[in-house]
Order: sequence, then C-alpha cells, then structure tokens
Amino acid sequence: MIYFDEHFNILVVDDSSTARIFIKKNFEKAGFTNLNFIMAGDGNQALEKIASENIHLLITDLIMPELDGHELIKSVKGNPKYASTPIIVTTSSSNCAKNEELMEAGADIVLTKPVAPEALCEAWEKIRPKMHFINAKIPAFKDIFCETLNSMASISLTDAVVEACVDDSFLEDSRQVTMSTLKPAGYKFILTIKKVLSKKLTSIICDLKLHEVTEDNEKETISELLNAAAGALMKKITPADQTFELNLPAETAYPLNRPEIINCAFKIKDAVYIIISLIEPETV
Repeated sequence: MIYFDEHFNILVVDDSSTARIFIKKNFEKAGFTNLNFIMAGDGNQALEKIASENIHLLITDLIMPELDGHELIKSVKGNPKYASTPIIVTTSSSNCAKNEELMEAGADIVLTKPVAPEALCEAWEKIRPKMHFINAKIPAFKDIFCETLNSMASISLTDAVVEACVDDSFLEDSRQVTMSTLKPAGYKFILTIKKVLSKKLTSIICDLKLHEVTEDNEKETISELLNAAAGALMKKITPADQTFELNLPAETAYPLNRPEIINCAFKIKDAVYIIISLIEPETV
C-alpha cells in the first residue's frame, strides 16, 4: 500500500466506462490518495481534456473507436506542449513486438489487462519521478548544470536563486550562448556568464594558461558546457528510446527579463556570475 498527499491529475482513456472505473478502483486498492481522475471515452475526447486540463499522467487503452491509443500517443508526443506527459498503455494483448512499437511511439509503460493493483504500484514507482519532473524543469536543469560544470571543471556551485529577476545590464560584460531543440521542437536554453569567469573556466577545462585563451576556444568551451547540460536534461524529458537533435549554440542578445523566461542565477560570494535560462515550447 502507498499513501501520499501529492495532488496529480490522471487522465484515463478507454471506450469502456467499466474499464475506466476499474482503473480508478485499482488505484484506490493500491492505497493511492488525493488523485484527481479525468475520464475520456476515446482519443479525440482525450485530446480535448489534455488541452483544457493540467494532466500529469495519461493512461490509455489501445483499441478504441475514432482515435485509437496508438494515434493518441503520437498526437500527444508530437505536440511540444504535452510531449513530456508520461503515458501508460493498457492492452489485452501481450504482443512483445507491439509493446516495443508503443514504447518507440512514446509510451513509458505497457500493462496487460486486467491491470492488478500490484502492477499499478510498480508502474507508479517507475513513472512518479517523471511526473514530478514535468513541474520542476528549471530546478532539474540547475542541478544538472551544476553536475556538468563540476565534472568538466571540478567547480561546485551552491548559491543559486531560481526564478531570478535579471537586469539587462548583466549582458554588458557577459558572454551568452543559446541552443534550441529540434526534436522535440521548441525548448530553448540560454547560458549567460561573466566574461571573467568564462575565460577562467575555459583555461581550466582546456588546460590553458589565461593568456592562451582565445575568443574562439572560449566560445566553444562555454557552448559545450551548455550543450552537455541541456542534452542531459532532454534525455530526462523525452522517452529513453527517443532521439533528439540540438542545433549548434550561437551567441544571442535575447533579453533575460521577459516574464515567460525562467532564470536561475548563481552567485559567487555576493555577485551573480552565471545565469541559466529555460524557455518551454508553448512560450517560444
């Protein structure tokens, strides 16, 4: 039995009302509390619910009229706004090849009907971290960036402010690189760093003396730092078997004080030296 107080919206999609109720009751039998179940009878209804509700988890049957489960998965994963939504598929078939096809399409877990409470518990333990992650991308990006920086330069950053307000004057003596994902499309990552620290990091990472650091290898090093951190984050957002492409980072003067941009500022002593920013697909 698992008891917790976190609130999640779970969309259950099945053309059988009995099957939908069965899923809900099995969650309750498994000990889950404080879950809000939203029901849909087919894929088209599900897409309407996804567009109007904040869905944390999608549980869908495979064979349904109108829009079946396979097409529903493709529609959800093809929309950058909902692509990170975890998906559990319930099916009467135990076809391994079909299950692999569903996973390739974007399903996280495939369960065979009838779904037992124990199977739901096991599936939940696997998928729950991803459900938390959807609402916590910038803190996750912050942690991954710190891990990446530490692995590349043996530097630990601990003093960070999430959702920091940034003055555009910060750009005056800073270097900035940006990258956008191509698959899934629309995520934009920005790294803004004080030039004095950028040069120092480049000398450490590239094993160069400060006077040997050039503008080109400085730009390349900082771009690679962002590339590694953003790539690690995207591997958490997208299914494990889904590939993604990133364009080469390029300098930008993109303003950091727009309300749709989520910033995380790192301080060294009393001054901000690094800002990482994330723009999600719906705001690009």
